[in-house]
This record gives sequence, C-alpha cells and structure tokens, in this order.
Amino acid sequence: MKKKAAKDKPAGALNSGTTPDQLGRIWIIHNALSRNEHLNYSSLKDYGYSRRTFLRDIEFMDLSLNLPIQFDHVRKTYHYTQPVTQFPTLSVSPAEINALITGQAVMAQYVGSALADKIQTALKKISRLIGIKAFQVPANATVKVIGSIRDENSNFDLLEKAISHRQPVQFVYRKTGQDESTKIKRAVHPHHCAFNKGRWYLAGYDLERKAIRTFALTRIEKLKVVKGKFERQVSFNPDEYFSGFGIIKGEGQYHLEIEFDRWGADLLKGVQWHSSQKTEEIGAGRILVTMDLQSLDEITNWLMSWGAHAKVIAPLELQNKVKEAAQAVVDLYK
Repeated sequence: MKKKAAKDKPAGALNSGTTPDQLGRIWIIHNALSRNEHLNYSSLKDYGYSRRTFLRDIEFMDLSLNLPIQFDHVRKTYHYTQPVTQFPTLSVSPAEINALITGQAVMAQYVGSALADKIQTALKKISRLIGIKAFQVPANATVKVIGSIRDENSNFDLLEKAISHRQPVQFVYRKTGQDESTKIKRAVHPHHCAFNKGRWYLAGYDLERKAIRTFALTRIEKLKVVKGKFERQVSFNPDEYFSGFGIIKGEGQYHLEIEFDRWGADLLKGVQWHSSQKTEEIGAGRILVTMDLQSLDEITNWLMSWGAHAKVIAPLELQNKVKEAAQAVVDLYK
C-alpha cells in the first residue's frame, strides 16, 4: 500500500460490476474508518473476513475509489488521513439507466403489491446517488402493463419475516377453483416465496400433510405468525422445486414435442419459456420445440393460448389433454 499525503483528493466511483457482498464489506470498513478507528484484519474477523478479502477490499478502496487510506507501520493498522464527508458515488452507464427506467415502469402493474414499494424506494435512492431527479421512460419507448395486482402486500411482508426468522405460520386457505366452503386452516413452516406469471406463491412444509406444498398468496387469509422456531427441510431446493413450466410441482417425467407454424414461430422466437427448451427449424417457417417437464397441467393452458398455431406431437397424454380442453371451450358456445 503506497503512502498518501493528507490532502484533498477526488473520490472515485463504484462501478456497476461491484458485487453486493463487496459493497457491504466496503461500507463496514468505511464506517469504521470514519469513526477514526484503526483497522486491521483481526478487527473484522467477526464479520467473516479472510485476510485476502480484507486486503483486496482495502486495495480497491485505495486505488479504485481513491479514498485517503494510509497504513500505520507502527500500529500495523489502516486509517483515514482526512475526513471523508461523502462516500463515492455509483457509476452507471446510460444503457443501465434505461434498464432501470424500464424496470420501474414494469413495476407499475404491481403497485401496492409485494415488494413494489421497496423497489420504488430503492430506485429513488439510486436516482439520488447518481444525480437523477426521477426515472422517466424515454419518449421513444413504451412499457405496456396489464393486470395490476394489489392484494398481496401484507401477506408477503409477514411471510418474508417468518421465513427469515424460521417462524411457523397459520392461515386459512382455499384451493384453486373451489368454493368458500372448502377453506381449511393450514399450519405451515414457510420456506420460500416465488413470483410466477404476475403472482406470488409460498412454498412451505405443511405439518398435516408432512410435505412441501405451494400456496398462492392471494388465497391466503387470516395469516398469523405463531411462537417457536422450525428447522428447514434440508432436502428443499427452491431452484429444483420451482423448475417446472409454471408453479405446480409434478412427479412425472414428460418429454414434449410441439410444432409451431410460421406465425407461432415468429412470436416464440427469442423467448425462453423453460430451462430445458430447445428449438429446431423444420422448414416452411415452422419450428419444433422440445421440453422436459414433470407436470402437464400448466403447459396445457399455455398451449391453448396459441390456438391452431401450436400442435402437440408428443406425448399422447398431452395431446388428449389439449383435445379435451379445446372441446370444453367449444361446448361453452353450443
């Protein structure tokens, strides 16, 4: 670490490639040094620092952020040589600003819903940090939002805290499509919340069914946190649990082959609907899409939305499901 003279120097900038973990560590060091503390690796061991990480962060603050850090060879510690009245600002490119603006506009459909208020607050802080009064969608761009969801916020906030503190919850729940008389009380160990197709869902260990189950937040009523703490199911992996086409967890193994005509192929191009999805051009503008799924429930409704532009080649079970769904629609208009 080179020695610095105690003189005014312009602060550097945090670039957008700085990781959240690194920002957190740098903030801890900065706060301590701002209190005129003398720091070394041992001072921060309780935060889980390794010696290499500590020295790397100090070097970053010195060379990249241009902060007035000096090493005291007698004390074997680091300190600020002058007060730092303003932490370095965040450097954001025009393209990244446009991405933030678009993201804020998309969030408009979730105003009043889970996380929306927190995201809006975060965007306001970022705008102040980078010197922009407010994010506005450029005049040459439009973000169209449909289907605003506004009734999940209180449930989400409570579940977020329960998940973080491993606290059991109780609530009254109604399954999809069932009437009010079917509502039953559920006792659950909440593990994870997932966002899918405009709605939030809870994955939790159902004490009565002794298995992980999924619950839509919009159908959770009378939610309350109960005393005690639970141990998470070690076998639960949210990435695996929510790896299906939608939110429904299946136990089957299905290899899908779906043919799209030219119109469908044009709309599908560039969109990844599932991690296993593969696309092959088969001539005349048509494409063959393959997927490997554990459930056929949600893919059936998705295929129906394509009308005559999508044809199921395999499996036969999915062909029959689409036929039955299509016939049910026809029957509505007899």
